[in-house]
Amino acid sequence: VKPANVFPEKTPPGFTSYLSIVLKEGKKRQIRRMCKTKDLVVLDLYRIRIGKLDLRNFDLLEGKYKVVTEEQVLGNLNP
Repeated sequence: VKPANVFPEKTPPGFTSYLSIVLKEGKKRQIRRMCKTKDLVVLDLYRIRIGKLDLRNFDLLEGKYKVVTEEQVLGNLNP
């Protein structure tokens, strides 16, 4: 498994902390397992990108999907 890049997000003291974790290659529940080894509790996970496809531009409810074009997957167009 390739190493992950972890970036802490700025949060006010006393509030839940956020981490941005970038994986080049992921295994099942890898982020949860990584956090558990450091005694961190994962409350929620949000996938924001798959390859070059930025998922933040899609207005999707949890568990729903959208058909995308080859150009969108390759990063040439927005959704």
